[in-house]
Amino acid sequence: MAKPMKQNLYIRLLEFGLNQPNGFSHEELETHLNLNEWEKKIVNKFIELALNTGRPVPGPTGYIPDSENTIFVLISNDHPIGARFILSHNAFFSYLDYLELQSAKETSNSANRNAKLALWAVFFTTLISIVISFCLASWQIKSPVEMDEKQFKAVLECVKHDEPYCGKTSAR
Repeated sequence: MAKPMKQNLYIRLLEFGLNQPNGFSHEELETHLNLNEWEKKIVNKFIELALNTGRPVPGPTGYIPDSENTIFVLISNDHPIGARFILSHNAFFSYLDYLELQSAKETSNSANRNAKLALWAVFFTTLISIVISFCLASWQIKSPVEMDEKQFKAVLECVKHDEPYCGKTSAR
């Protein structure tokens, strides 16, 4: 079986953000998730995008439009320890989709496991049925056939007269 891989950075960011309903700082995020250098670069891009998204700027449009690529939303820039962020709505719903997919994956694996068990159960019950049938058939073949004299005479009469349905009346 393959070694479980480290959880995806995006999922770790979403889970951290969901557990911080009052927001979090850039430093808290990096400290809590113990990010390596390339992960810090990715997070810095998300933070930069959150800091620049939706704020007024001089120009023809007057603001930087909201981006679908940001997973953080700036909620406060005047906090003593720096800017505070929360998860964006898109990020939250992406995480819900992820959880639904994980649940569907588990359900699918469970259904496959149950189907395999059912197939093995059918196989073994069929095999047992065949073995029992052969045992009963061999036991019946080995058991002696006993007929009294009256039954024997009735069979001889049927054979002499070539009657296919002989013995409609029972011989007592």
